[in-house]
Amino acid sequence: MTFRTSNILYDPHDSTTHRKLIVAITIAHELAHQWFGNYVTMKWWNDLWLNEGFATFMGYIGANVINSDYEVFELFVLDVLWSGLKADSLMSSHPIEVQVSKPEDISSIFDLISYKKGGSIIRMMRHFLGSAVFEKRLNNYLNKYAYKNAQTDDLWEAMSGSSSEGDRLDVKTIMDTWTKQMGYPVVMVEIRGEQVTVKQERFLLSTLANTSNIPRSLFNYKWYIPMTYVSSTEPTNPHTVWLNMSSATFTVPEGTSWVKANYRSFGFYRVNYEEATWKALISELTTNHKVFQPEDRATLMDDLCNMARAGKVEYTLCLEVTEYLVQEDEYVPFTVGISNLLFMKKFMATLPTYEWYKNYILKLLSNQLKILGWKTDGAPLKRSLRSFVLKIAIEMGNRAIVNRGQEIFQEWRYNNRSIHPDLFDSVLLASMADGSSENWNYLWQTYTETSNPILKSNLLRALGRTPNANDLNRYLSISTQRDFIRIQDLSSVFYSLSSSQTGQLLAWRHLKLNWKSLQERFHGSTFGLSNIIESVIIKFVTEMDYHEVIEFFRGKDLGTSKRTVDNTIEVIRMNVDWMARNHVKVSKWFREHGQ
Repeated sequence: MTFRTSNILYDPHDSTTHRKLIVAITIAHELAHQWFGNYVTMKWWNDLWLNEGFATFMGYIGANVINSDYEVFELFVLDVLWSGLKADSLMSSHPIEVQVSKPEDISSIFDLISYKKGGSIIRMMRHFLGSAVFEKRLNNYLNKYAYKNAQTDDLWEAMSGSSSEGDRLDVKTIMDTWTKQMGYPVVMVEIRGEQVTVKQERFLLSTLANTSNIPRSLFNYKWYIPMTYVSSTEPTNPHTVWLNMSSATFTVPEGTSWVKANYRSFGFYRVNYEEATWKALISELTTNHKVFQPEDRATLMDDLCNMARAGKVEYTLCLEVTEYLVQEDEYVPFTVGISNLLFMKKFMATLPTYEWYKNYILKLLSNQLKILGWKTDGAPLKRSLRSFVLKIAIEMGNRAIVNRGQEIFQEWRYNNRSIHPDLFDSVLLASMADGSSENWNYLWQTYTETSNPILKSNLLRALGRTPNANDLNRYLSISTQRDFIRIQDLSSVFYSLSSSQTGQLLAWRHLKLNWKSLQERFHGSTFGLSNIIESVIIKFVTEMDYHEVIEFFRGKDLGTSKRTVDNTIEVIRMNVDWMARNHVKVSKWFREHGQ
């Protein structure tokens, strides 16, 4: 096993609270490969997910054992489930079990589908089987195929158990619908008195999706869905109903005003409701948000905003649901809500209402800024929330927070006063906020002189966040010099640069001018160039940008980056469509709510 230093070593003097968890998850993930990959090895590359899906899932199981105060399984929803859903909502996605016939196909499937979707459907299976049954049968699978090769059907056979166990679930029949076809369903909930009808269809994020170009599916894009739900009359008593590649109907107690499907996000699907139910759910969030579990508060916002992006509901509903965040104090729902607003930044930054947009986000942050401030106390997720809130406040231009961050920076620079690791990124971000070349030069000098890998990583992220175009150009020039920045760190440079419009345009110009040298430098690297391409172009929002990207990559030998380019071009096309459909109504909403 090989690790980056920052992913295997944790130093409380240098590492953030969140980094401690990342280290634990990474080590547990790699150790899990001793069983899933070594002890039992996939028969062929089309079953790569047996290695990476299980390692992803077990990474969180292992991390939870030693970090039980981190609410690890809430973070699984944030970091794994929704990453998988995002990737699998594109027309250019692929099934978990995918045909591999050429060497370059192998590298391209080490992606979010194999890792994140794979891990998520394992978690879903564990939930509907029950943890005790799941663990018993998984042990049987490992023992049966010890030091042998296995394929996906071998796993399903082991997980189906025996008839003597009284288990009527045909695991292969259920799970084939999740591994042999790409995509996932949106479950549509209709409430009529005491009767609830749930239907399913494939969810596609693009409103421009041309279904005639989508590969045919063995299952016609229908799934076996274990749908667990709670309701306004039974908010703490979850029930499960199965959608067996079709719709389903069930009853709820009299007086039920809402049903919340996909309780705690165990299922790999999204949910849509009729407008009246959405409004009832938003009202409940506003008046009594703690009636929902943290994962469910987060899911309500994420599902609603994704329905809005897909054109299935009015975008103003997505904005309305975020208003309750002034009351929210838990990490997962707060970051999900704000992140759905930050998704709009690339659009709003081009519009006259950008200041109102920033003002609205700052209003949502205000309570947590007062409570958390620049302190360092609290439970792990509270400290992670503080770090998140401070960085967003600086990004949105809260002058008081920027000023205090700059004061702390000066004390660190001139008086050698230490900064708590949880605050360090925010302080560096504040030091860059006004485009000070003096501060930029100091950070670069510190980067070249230190041997501390964590400090180097922090500095690389900060150096690209200056609004000073001259310093950004200098950063790009330095990045091409192999003596200064390691190849594995280049993606961090471009990700940081692309956080602003100015930096993104400079990075795009640099990528075009230096394409051949970048390809040569990343020769043999599976992920590096793909990550750079995605971070540089994924925020483009104009028709002109869209066509320029297509023309630049046309006819180029992209190797393992081809899937990334295809996916990202699809996202840019959706960005262009978003602007056309939503910018007027969204601008009006922020003008009214961002005063």
